[in-house]
Parts: sequence; C-alpha cells; structure tokens
Amino acid sequence: MADKKKVNQKGVTGYSKSYSSTLSSKNQVTIPMTIREATGAEPGDQIIFVLGEDYEVRVEVKKKDSLLSLFGSMPPKEGTKPMEWDAIRKQAREELVSPDN
Repeated sequence: MADKKKVNQKGVTGYSKSYSSTLSSKNQVTIPMTIREATGAEPGDQIIFVLGEDYEVRVEVKKKDSLLSLFGSMPPKEGTKPMEWDAIRKQAREELVSPDN
C-alpha cells in the first residue's frame, strides 16, 4: 500500500492511500473492503471508472435505485382515476392467480 500526498476537493492537503487488486481471467476485479466501506458501495451499485487526461483513474459509486425512489416519478395516464391500495392489492392477487399468467 503506497501513500501519496494529495489535495482534496476542498483544498485541504492530506494523504491518500492506494490499494491493489488483481484482474482475474474473466477481466473482473474485487474492490477492496476499505474502498467499499469508504464509498458505501453495496451489491447492485454501479461502479464508474473515470479516466482523466493524465490516465489517472477515478472510481465513483452510483447507488442502485430503490423501488421507493421511483414512487410518483410518472404521472397517471390521462383520464385514469387513482386507485386505493386495497383495490390495487385485489387486482394484483387476481392477476397472480389468473390462468393466463
């Protein structure tokens, strides 16, 4: 693990640490635990590799969207009356047990 002196985004001088991982025969890399914990990366998150002009690679984590985060993102169809939760559950049960499914 090599230490590098670096200035962070806020202009504060600090030390960064580098971690290594080996590229597998399937071209996969295991992200070190310290990096996962520091970035909050979890299974299902998207890992983004940003290649800078000087070929320095920056790793970013895009959190996976939860179903709840999508709630209300699409307006109902025009002319559609909003359904009550009980009606939604009833319709879902009927569709689940339908022989057409």
